[in-house]
Amino acid sequence: MRSRPEWVGVSAQHVGVSHLTGWSPARYGDLDVTDGGTVGDDGLSYDIFSQAAQAVRSGGPGEGGVTGGIDIEKVLAIGASQSAGRMTAYYDEVLPLIEPVFDGYSYMVGPAPQGDRPEPVFQVLSETDAAWMPATTQDTDGFRLWEVAGTAHSGWAGREAREQRLAELYPTRGGYVADVTRTEIRNVRDGYITRADSARNRYATVRSGVGG
Repeated sequence: MRSRPEWVGVSAQHVGVSHLTGWSPARYGDLDVTDGGTVGDDGLSYDIFSQAAQAVRSGGPGEGGVTGGIDIEKVLAIGASQSAGRMTAYYDEVLPLIEPVFDGYSYMVGPAPQGDRPEPVFQVLSETDAAWMPATTQDTDGFRLWEVAGTAHSGWAGREAREQRLAELYPTRGGYVADVTRTEIRNVRDGYITRADSARNRYATVRSGVGG
């Protein structure tokens, strides 16, 4: 019998879950990723991510579970853009401390780790991302990078709207850089992103042109 890929979306961050609960309280109102408000700063997100994979693995033939009895052969972690950054922190900082639950990792239009773990790592970058984060490591048996020419990280309309909003919020370059720097320090402290990714973000901030 041929197998087919199944996709399971995981909302592990407070910002995503809060939007879901506001959008449809009847369906998502009981979701909570803060342990009743006792844990903040997405402190439980990585554990939620791991437990979601464990839940998928437990739903094999003859068992209900979240997969409805589908036989699971491999479980891959896939994160795009911001989620790719969080998955990089997960790979670098969390995996050394736990028993791995994913068979491979895919990072879309965002940063990716280039470690020496046995699970393969795939990275796919748009032309926008490739210009911002040029490849520093050659392909290996455990790492592959694809750069897709003529593609963008996001649509032009969204970029234009963001630039207009940033111009309204930050009339000076110094204010923008200072705000981003404070956020990056907090994100590194909370395990949101790695130090290397934070340094790239701050470098891009200075070059962005926001604030004149």
